[in-house]
Amino acid sequence: MVKILLEEIGDYLATNNIGIVGQNIFIGDIPTSPDDCICLYEYAGNAPEFAYGVNIDKPGLQVRVRNLSYFKCRQKIQDIQNILHGKRNIILNGTHYTSIHAVQGVTPLGKDENNRIEFVQNFKIIKKRG
Repeated sequence: MVKILLEEIGDYLATNNIGIVGQNIFIGDIPTSPDDCICLYEYAGNAPEFAYGVNIDKPGLQVRVRNLSYFKCRQKIQDIQNILHGKRNIILNGTHYTSIHAVQGVTPLGKDENNRIEFVQNFKIIKKRG
């Protein structure tokens, strides 16, 4: 079965000791618990291209981190930025990721309805398809 972008990035973060997919790394929907978690979302990137016989996808990735502690939350999203930003030519589950780059700095979202701190960061991805 082919994994989608969010699953591949979630697995990559897990292999870099950021968390465990399904336990504190979630795909597409942030649950009400645990308090300390990460959620990965897709958002509009750039239009796909076909160049030199290769399909190129340019999706957007949003990483949202939540924690009761401001400092732990800020450190976790910084750790994720350090892992993802500037990556070039990596293979995840057979998919060739040409590049992953942050499109803005880490952004605080404030507190959610349960008084938990949230931070977000967006990434631009370029990957080869098929």
